[in-house]
Amino acid sequence: MSADASHPREIELATGGRDDATDSPGLPLVSVIVPARNAAETIASTLDSILAQDYAGPMEVVVADGSDSPSTSEVVRRQYPGVKLVSNPEQTTPNGLNAALRVAAGRVIVRCDTHAALTPG
Repeated sequence: MSADASHPREIELATGGRDDATDSPGLPLVSVIVPARNAAETIASTLDSILAQDYAGPMEVVVADGSDSPSTSEVVRRQYPGVKLVSNPEQTTPNGLNAALRVAAGRVIVRCDTHAALTPG
C-alpha cells in the first residue's frame, strides 16, 4: 500500500507541515514522536492511527528507531516516506525520545508508543 495513496496527510507531512498555503491560521505545528525498538510488526498500525487524525493544523511524525535489525526502519521508509526517521543507537526509550525531540519542529509534542493506536480525533 502506498503511503501517499492511503494517507491524505502525506503531502503535508513530507514538507513538515510548513507550507503556508495549507497551514490553518493559529494552529501550531504538532510533532508526534514515536520511540521504536523491534517494532516492524506494529509500527504500521501505529503510524496509520497517527496519520488518520483530523487535526486541522500542520503535523509531523518522528520515529526514533533503536531496533536490533533494520526491519522497523525499512517499514517506515517504504510505507511512510513523509515520516522523519532518526537513529537511537542506545536502544533505550529515554534516548529515543531525546533523539526525536532534537529534530522535532513542533511547538506541541505528542508521544505515541509503537504498541498504541490513537483513536480518531
